[in-house]
Amino acid sequence: MRILTINHEFPPLGGGGGVATYQTCKHLINFGHEVDVITQNYRGLKKEEIVNGMKVYRIAVKRKKTNTSSKLEMFLFVMISLFLIRKLIKKKKYDAVFAFFAIPSGFLAMLLLKFYKMPYIISMQGSDVPGYDPHTHPTVIYKILKPIIKKIWHCANFITANSDYMRNLALNFYSGAEIVTIHNGVDFDNYERLNIKSPRRRCFRIISVTRLVERKGLQHLFRSLPMIIKGVKSKIEVLIIGDGPYRASLEKIKKETGLGCVKFLGRIDHKELPKYYKNADLFVLLSTVEAFGVVFAEAMAAELPVVATNIGGIPEIVENGKTGILVPPKNKEKLANAVIKLINNKNLSKEMGITGKQRVQKYFTWEIIAKKYEKLFTEIKKR
Repeated sequence: MRILTINHEFPPLGGGGGVATYQTCKHLINFGHEVDVITQNYRGLKKEEIVNGMKVYRIAVKRKKTNTSSKLEMFLFVMISLFLIRKLIKKKKYDAVFAFFAIPSGFLAMLLLKFYKMPYIISMQGSDVPGYDPHTHPTVIYKILKPIIKKIWHCANFITANSDYMRNLALNFYSGAEIVTIHNGVDFDNYERLNIKSPRRRCFRIISVTRLVERKGLQHLFRSLPMIIKGVKSKIEVLIIGDGPYRASLEKIKKETGLGCVKFLGRIDHKELPKYYKNADLFVLLSTVEAFGVVFAEAMAAELPVVATNIGGIPEIVENGKTGILVPPKNKEKLANAVIKLINNKNLSKEMGITGKQRVQKYFTWEIIAKKYEKLFTEIKKR
């Protein structure tokens, strides 16, 4: 099949939604399909290029940040993309459109259905679902967009959600939608191929990989560290990988609490992340809102035990007591106790790490995920 994929996020831009786009399309190509991708451009990136077999077209919208796209940039993305898509359709006959996020990509897909009769699949990744994060995406915006989002969902051949949590949230917004849960995944082979002999170190290393925004909850980890340090004999090192608008606030908390053990490494290329996971002892992330959280599955693929919050789609990945410990959000005491328990009990940490890796291999590899999408595209072609 010839598939036109649309997402304003695509590595190195964006977060989990961009990675999901890249990995799913890469595996669809491995299965024998032809995939073109339309995304936003950013300074230093090529306007057009071939990436692992997929032709990537980048739309210039003067994007200012790598991790987020403004509403104006999304609007420009829709308007300018239409001109490029019209040209592409004249050259290629696409069988279907693969839209990541209902807004803005789903809107483009709906227009292509109306004018060119091109069927489409929407993959909901989080922020495009009303009610997911009212702090970042105020309810008033969704009230305005509600009729448009419902229409986009109604016209789609298939709608997928990256967790059961997201599926249920979407159905609360529009009960008439038919939504299939397809989780995001992990490039498991990257972790299997990586044979790292960790240098001898005298510290216990905690790692967190995330976009630095308030809802990811790193401030709660920082404020619990004094309790954790008192409760263990090991020296602790905390590595924070990622960037975002909340970094300045986190730096301030670090300074106020005298946390010399915390190191900000900034944004690191996704291809390089496995070696950082592999060189750590524990993964911690305390999100207050989380649709799925592929970083938890990545940590588990690297045999890391996980401490996370029991919210959103996280319990669908991390099995409490088996692959990690889940705690209530914003609860410093329970967070500290969970981390202390895993630092002081090496056998438990190792057991959870092994179990986590097995779980990822069974349920969350990108090959498994892409096969599920391929099945939906096959259904479209039969109609």
